[in-house]
Amino acid sequence: TDHASRIYACEFGKTTHTWTCKYCKATGSERCTFSFVQDGPGTCDHNCGNRLAIVVNEDDLSNLVYDGNPKPEQVRVTVTLTDPDGNSTPLARSTEGTQDRDFTVDIVSIKDAGEAKVTVTGVTFNGTFVKTYTVEPATPGISWANTNCSVDYDGQPVEASDLPAVNKQNIVSGDEDSLTLKYQYTTDGTSFTDGLPTDAGTYQVKAYLEGNPNYVAVETAPLLTLTINPIRPIVTPPAAKTLTYNRTAQELVTAGTLDPVAVRDGLEIQFATEKTGPWFAAIPTATDAGGYT
Repeated sequence: TDHASRIYACEFGKTTHTWTCKYCKATGSERCTFSFVQDGPGTCDHNCGNRLAIVVNEDDLSNLVYDGNPKPEQVRVTVTLTDPDGNSTPLARSTEGTQDRDFTVDIVSIKDAGEAKVTVTGVTFNGTFVKTYTVEPATPGISWANTNCSVDYDGQPVEASDLPAVNKQNIVSGDEDSLTLKYQYTTDGTSFTDGLPTDAGTYQVKAYLEGNPNYVAVETAPLLTLTINPIRPIVTPPAAKTLTYNRTAQELVTAGTLDPVAVRDGLEIQFATEKTGPWFAAIPTATDAGGYT
């Protein structure tokens, strides 16, 4: 028979209890089975009156922030048995090489940010206590090496290599490739555009690192003041030629040359024989001797 109708009584100072069958008066002894709630004590499932308090030392878990090392590494655990009369008995932790201890502690450490777990399992009692902890992502630091920068307009978005260096701090060695440095710019201080500007003008630029599971997103403060200087489109202005009459039409001036950036932007040098135009891309010519403007 399994003696389904039992009366239980704790064995003081032990994680066991005795039982007596209500009908046949058979007796026996067995381990207590404890059920636990998060951060709370466990009570024996058979109501023998034994209680078990499991306390994880919070000092060992006070700095759970990602740094590239497994966390937590060591955790102190205190397990205390309390009988129905309020008497307390500390229990002993089993470790490798020890015998006849009361419980084991399993630490599930993690290298990356996320959930770590501490599990206490009974040896002289039945029951498992589990507590989870969060390893928080790290907060890197970034800042401009210089907060002012000036470049000349070249018809293309400013290159990151033309900007001052961005100093980075609190990033684990080997993690930089996992963090992408990006840029945004603004002219009004509130509305930002992705990337870097192209046109001449003054801009405020921020660099930022996108977050990932191990790092929170951060951005530079203060912003970088970036000035894109306008350029002179004409490198060599057209110049009047000294000509000798030869009965044929001759160009009155040299063509002049444009900066390649101006050429790429579609600019052209235009000419006119009158101050008010009309203007043409073709170089004006003349056949007859005389003075021309």
